[in-house]
Amino acid sequence: MQGVSRVDGWARRHPAVASVQSRRNAACPALLHGGYPEVLARPAGRRLWFSSYIQTYLERDVRAITNVRDLATFRRFLALLASRHGQILNKTDLALRWAWSVPTIGDWLHVLEITGQVILVPPYFENFGKRLIKSPKVYLGDSGIGVLPPGDRDSGRTRPVAVPRSLV
Repeated sequence: MQGVSRVDGWARRHPAVASVQSRRNAACPALLHGGYPEVLARPAGRRLWFSSYIQTYLERDVRAITNVRDLATFRRFLALLASRHGQILNKTDLALRWAWSVPTIGDWLHVLEITGQVILVPPYFENFGKRLIKSPKVYLGDSGIGVLPPGDRDSGRTRPVAVPRSLV
């Protein structure tokens, strides 16, 4: 088999492995496009839909909950969280990199969490005192927002930020 690695050749000959690979390949587009019905119904218009969704979310929902003075900065914060999807949340690190205050980051995270854009998953261990890491992990509510961060919408680039390895 020229141009095919030995592992790929082996996988093609074993139906169980080939079945897992085909399911994996079928799941990737769904993860990369997000789960909103409008995006799934019209994949060609997802970039426009997501940019409209984020703009509407910022102008209506965020402003109704709290008084964010600079929506562009909040948009950058959302893009930064999208780049850290599935990672341990370190508010101090975010504050130092972008010169924001830790209470501001906490307020913005609270807004994103109560509107369902971000899910904070606390660490789990049976004995609370034995936890090595006490910071939560941050996950986006929809993977489509993570794939098309707000900063990349205008430039037309599409790049996956983080697709959890357990799902791929």
